[in-house]
Amino acid sequence: MLAQTPEKAHKRRIVFSVFVLIFFLFISFVVYIRSPLARVQKIAVSGANDIATSFILHDTGIAVGQNLFALSPGNAKRSLLSDFPILQNAVITRDFWTRSVSIRLTEHTIAGILVANGNLYEVLADGTILTQDPAGYGVNRPLITTSDHINVGLGMRLTNPSLLAVCKQMPSIPENDLAQLSELHVMMYEGQPSILAFTKDQFEIRMPIHHIASSLALYDAIHQRLINQHAAPGLINLLGGGLGVYQPFKHP
Repeated sequence: MLAQTPEKAHKRRIVFSVFVLIFFLFISFVVYIRSPLARVQKIAVSGANDIATSFILHDTGIAVGQNLFALSPGNAKRSLLSDFPILQNAVITRDFWTRSVSIRLTEHTIAGILVANGNLYEVLADGTILTQDPAGYGVNRPLITTSDHINVGLGMRLTNPSLLAVCKQMPSIPENDLAQLSELHVMMYEGQPSILAFTKDQFEIRMPIHHIASSLALYDAIHQRLINQHAAPGLINLLGGGLGVYQPFKHP
């Protein structure tokens, strides 16, 4: 039997040491992924303006205490984009150091809830019909209605110029102004397209079709004076070129 040379023996010791190191690293990794150190401690959701965070988490299946290695960001993203058409994109990342999950969402810009064909539809700022408004998590936007007969379908784009004008302006209107509106009714008034808006405190606003934001700013000033004077709800006509005319409702 030939004796091993010192060089071969040294190489065998190196190979054995590397094997032992890999083995212990593997054991350590297995212990780590099964320990509390590999479980989700925090979930951060951002960009969800029109969808409740609870709906987002339920749809992804991600929860505190879940194993970070058991998560599938790709599957969670596909589920979100499939179940919530309002979402334009979703980026889901895991941070093993902080034991956290980040869900960053980008939503389409929803103009409002269009009433057509006896149904409610979420409509985008460019007039595209996104989806029929789900009963469980409707967006916080005013209804958009019209006296004209229109037929719409999912994925279609509105062709009515007045409705398109309204949808285009909605993203530029401050949220606090939108929040006080329940409905924007597009109609013809004295031969011109206009809007009759209904507020949540029972006032009505008649305004030009192309100047919603400035009309609401003027309405806010008039409305505040009326409230301070304890005036009853009524119609405020803003079609007079920068002037507002208040007329209380007539009661029988």
